[in-house]
Amino acid sequence: MDNQTALSTLGSARKAVEKAHSIFDVQKLVKLSEAVMAVTDSEGMREQAMELYLRARRRRGEIVEKLPKNEGARGRGVRGKNDPTPTLAEQGIDRHEVKKDYKLLTIPEPEWEAFCAKEDKNFTGAMRIAKSIERDKKRDENAEMARETEPLPDGPFSTIVVDPPWSREDEGDVDQLGRGQPTYEMMTIDELKALPIGEKAADNAHIYLWITNRSLPKGFPLLTAWGFRYITCLTWCKPSFGIGNYFRGQTEHMLFGVKGSLPLLRSDVGTCFNWPRQARHSQKPEEAYDLIETCSPGPWLDAFARRKRRGWICWGAEA
Repeated sequence: MDNQTALSTLGSARKAVEKAHSIFDVQKLVKLSEAVMAVTDSEGMREQAMELYLRARRRRGEIVEKLPKNEGARGRGVRGKNDPTPTLAEQGIDRHEVKKDYKLLTIPEPEWEAFCAKEDKNFTGAMRIAKSIERDKKRDENAEMARETEPLPDGPFSTIVVDPPWSREDEGDVDQLGRGQPTYEMMTIDELKALPIGEKAADNAHIYLWITNRSLPKGFPLLTAWGFRYITCLTWCKPSFGIGNYFRGQTEHMLFGVKGSLPLLRSDVGTCFNWPRQARHSQKPEEAYDLIETCSPGPWLDAFARRKRRGWICWGAEA
């Protein structure tokens, strides 16, 4: 492609992409836009190249999505003996990048066109919009599951673990987490206080309340509202930084409280634990539950559980 053709293509990115009907066609546009952005000093040309790049990436997602769903077309392995379709790898395409192309397809057309018209557009910004849409979808699905969740199971439970979906709206800063916002329905402190956690506890019981550094001020009155008195704080030290508006979070806590009088089953446990960071947002380490089982007697209730656990009564939308 000569310079004149390249400039013409950049100037009509939308039409150029609409004419691309094959992986080969769209891949040429991706490479052209990347090449221009790598060498140009012109802000105008860089902006045009970025628009072409974004539109070509989204178009690539559309084309690959329509390919026959076999191993060769998707580039995930060795194609069949009689399958002439070249793999994505053979066409110079990283399948992990194609997964990002798919995410661009989730952006509604009006929002997509508005983004492409911006002067400061970039691929990271487009992915941020797509991920926000994905989070909102998951949050709506979680809210629907929460509405269908049965009431808290009857007790009495000697040990209760609670991992509340803390709302950030009552903690000061607006949009504390930004892209780190969770994908589940959150609850305010008043909504949490209204839960009959204390009613499900035995007369003599333990409670372990999972809480973040930022939410700590809400934890103590919550224990009191549920009829427990605060005893101590157990701290999970994570091996790497997490998110944070000010300091980057590297610890999470369990506030340990008691109702009545119930001693621990052992006396050799400290308050600091080096457990590995988990894969999913807000997922808690198995080591914590192993520890609780050896320290506090059953029956055990895990409230707002992310999954089922043998020997426990697990309650929550995801469990």
